[in-house]
Amino acid sequence: FSTDGYAATHPLVRADVQSSANIEEMFDDISYHKGASVIAMVRSHIEQNSPVPNAFSAALSQYLQDNAYSVATAEQLWASLGKGSNLTALAGNMVTWTHAPGYPLVRFDWVEGSTDPAAPRTSGTLKVSQQRMFRSAYSRSIAASTPLETAYTGTGGGSNQAEIVWWIPLGFLPAPGASAAVTGAALELVANDGLSTAEWASTFAFNAATDGWLKANVNQTGYYRVAYPAALINALQAEVTGELLGTRAALLSETDRAGLVDDLLATVFAGVAADDVTVATALAYLNVTRYDLSFTVWR
Repeated sequence: FSTDGYAATHPLVRADVQSSANIEEMFDDISYHKGASVIAMVRSHIEQNSPVPNAFSAALSQYLQDNAYSVATAEQLWASLGKGSNLTALAGNMVTWTHAPGYPLVRFDWVEGSTDPAAPRTSGTLKVSQQRMFRSAYSRSIAASTPLETAYTGTGGGSNQAEIVWWIPLGFLPAPGASAAVTGAALELVANDGLSTAEWASTFAFNAATDGWLKANVNQTGYYRVAYPAALINALQAEVTGELLGTRAALLSETDRAGLVDDLLATVFAGVAADDVTVATALAYLNVTRYDLSFTVWR
């Protein structure tokens, strides 16, 4: 995430190699670490949605056999995984992940707005959207002035590198006892194969007092960050604290807990958190770590 948040990052696959610097880029953190993370995301998506048992391993094995002693492309990998898992849209969905730079931020925001950190909105209508995640406003400004190259054609979004739209295998875990509106939205996202537009066409009613919380990117299997409004952050803080103290059932994994801290700090310091979320919100959330003995969270 750190390197990929700069405007100067590069896609997983380059359209052409014209210099020694381009060659070095093919063996950097983006190529290896991001590549591994994206494949892990695809594996999780296949395992959760494919009707074929053991689809990922079988399809990957077949891909290696089909392309033994030859050169293969990323497109051939996605096509093999899509065919083997019976998820035919996978190859097309992965174009952006392969050929566009950066990664997405998924946002949950109040349709009605909420701008006062001292008195954040706690109920209303939630909308879901995505945007490219940057480490700073400066990086965003550089990308916004950089046109999309031919290699990114078909990746969706606007005309510059700040307006890329990804297919995101998005889902979220509602709190036990959440309303039908919330659980229905979670099911609808899965049924619609996640988020593939700048803003999800559906919205849903949410009341923190009765619906509790929701956690997107369960177990942090997706290669994206998530930003929540203050009411959800406060509800998640109460949930995590209760789980760590043993007063609530353990529903969020240590990976989830680490992801909540990491995403919150990253979005706040990059200036892309919800309007009612501030540095003070993030520092208050960090109080949960006093009860957390997980190395994953503290790291």
